[in-house]
Amino acid sequence: MKSRKRVLRVLNHNIPYRIPIDLISTKISRISTIAYNKLILKIGYKTALPKMYDVVQQLVYPDMYISKMFNVDIINAG
Repeated sequence: MKSRKRVLRVLNHNIPYRIPIDLISTKISRISTIAYNKLILKIGYKTALPKMYDVVQQLVYPDMYISKMFNVDIINAG
């Protein structure tokens, strides 16, 4: 099942085979800088410093590698 179909099933109150994963689509679901840095250290991913989305709340844009690693279904299209 593709991400789009999975999300549409949930929005239509149907049950998909797994829950859609959202890591980066809204300010509320973004990951904090501290947690993101700990995550990339834990998995051994070498990358540059993450781009900050909101400096006050310390939120970052995760790398596409991380999004694919966790099979993220919902992204920010804006």
